[in-house]
Amino acid sequence: DNGDFEMDPYDLFMRQHAVEPQPNGNILMFDNGERGVREWSRAAEYALSFDEDGSPLRAELVWEWKGQDLFGAFKSDADRLANGNTLITFSNTEDSDEALILEVNMEGEVLWELRSGPEWRTYRALRVPPFHGYVKTVE
Repeated sequence: DNGDFEMDPYDLFMRQHAVEPQPNGNILMFDNGERGVREWSRAAEYALSFDEDGSPLRAELVWEWKGQDLFGAFKSDADRLANGNTLITFSNTEDSDEALILEVNMEGEVLWELRSGPEWRTYRALRVPPFHGYVKTVE
């Protein structure tokens, strides 16, 4: 009753950030969760369906990544990379109060991870192409 799309209860998101349309019409977001309700966060991709008049019908969870009991209470981000992987930024994690940046593949495998020091936060991260080949040495 709180939205225009029909959704299964598990698919509901809370305190979401950085909703990003995908080329296939899906949306990708960081779903923070909620203290006292669902204290884990995830990156989530939804397929949206509409009727012939363009009215919303259903939002269906088609992909997610959630760490074992990872909860980022605020901010945070999820971005689909050109290689199909997803870059996930936890502004902070409740277990360690560090920022956490991960690259995960579609199977959920963590390919790359960076943790900050305590009490250091970031809203989002971007993947920067390698610099090798771009740097010229001066002789």
